[in-house]
Amino acid sequence: MISIENLKIEFNAIPLFDNVSYVINKKDRIALVGKNGAGKSTMLKILAGLQQPTSGNVSIPRELTIGYLPQVMILTD
Repeated sequence: MISIENLKIEFNAIPLFDNVSYVINKKDRIALVGKNGAGKSTMLKILAGLQQPTSGNVSIPRELTIGYLPQVMILTD
């Protein structure tokens, strides 16, 4: 179970999310849908542990692995 409690994310003191809470249970299937700039990628980065929220709690079981594939990939030879 993934638990998000009172999540707040700000960029340059401008809130993207404020007081967001939700739970994703073991067999849940979810989709993040929204317009450009709504924070979908930011939310995924937080769930993957690649970005920290301004405040709030993110609880992910240690045995759970979350993968994240960025929108823009840098390929090297």
